[in-house]
Amino acid sequence: RLAGFISDAKGMVFDCDGTLLDTMPLYYESWKRACDEVGLQFPVERFYAMAGRPVGDIFATLIEEQLLGSGGNEESSETESPQRKMPIVTPEYCEDVKRRHHAA
Repeated sequence: RLAGFISDAKGMVFDCDGTLLDTMPLYYESWKRACDEVGLQFPVERFYAMAGRPVGDIFATLIEEQLLGSGGNEESSETESPQRKMPIVTPEYCEDVKRRHHAA
């Protein structure tokens, strides 16, 4: 039955991401670079624990925990506040990030 289906097919699509290929280490490297740029910590153990969650939820959680949930305005004179490192996200900024990190 499957052979008949395959022989009549005009094309096939394979979802190899995570099924046939372990691409999580590649995704982690992308996440790590993005988080480093804005001063967020994202250890690999946490990355795997949050696997499957929507990207926006992951960023919202990290920002809430590390930037907004700091409990006040205590700033060390020796270190810059992570909030100051956060870029203002505009369409132009998004295009720039996409251009700089686009994998050919």
